[in-house]
Amino acid sequence: MKSVKAPLSLSAEYRLSFGAAGLSVTESAWLVQSYFDLREWSDVIEAAVEQNLLRFKSRQSTRRAVREICTRLKSLSPQELDFFTTADPFDQSLICWLACCRTYEFIGDFATQVLLENFASYKLDLDYAAFDFFCEEQAHFHPELEEVTESTRKKLRQILFRMMRESGILSDDNRIIAGIASQSLKDINEHGERDLPFFVPGASL
Repeated sequence: MKSVKAPLSLSAEYRLSFGAAGLSVTESAWLVQSYFDLREWSDVIEAAVEQNLLRFKSRQSTRRAVREICTRLKSLSPQELDFFTTADPFDQSLICWLACCRTYEFIGDFATQVLLENFASYKLDLDYAAFDFFCEEQAHFHPELEEVTESTRKKLRQILFRMMRESGILSDDNRIIAGIASQSLKDINEHGERDLPFFVPGASL
């Protein structure tokens, strides 16, 4: 199996809190609209907790998950947030995936070092071993991964694979697909080439 590259920056620890919530496209749409109504993310979080947006049993779990989703949404530009409110479900899922790649360096590195390189090499079948190998290799650069328990790693793996399927860049049988963004999404994206690797070849942002 191909070696995983060292990350560009070794200064920050990997944030692994994406396990608190999946891609959450529907919930993100509600939170974005709430943000345009309330204009303060802290107020958006409180409103979502009060309404038990995620239907969790405890307020603590709801608050943690909603705060995580809002952190991702904060990585989007005003234009991307505005577009999100009228975008079709597929573009919304790609925007949520983009927000995750920007927020969690772990996911961004996985997208560029595993998805992108496998796609470019025509190795389209993605199995759990690829995730495990990535974690083992990145532990050399991110020691915090060595502290992750086996059960937590399996949970993160399950959640990430589900997020990739929901975003449309992984098929139901775990084959890598190029994320094809609409022209409207391409037009409002401000980062272009920087974001392209997150969607694997074919996105043409």
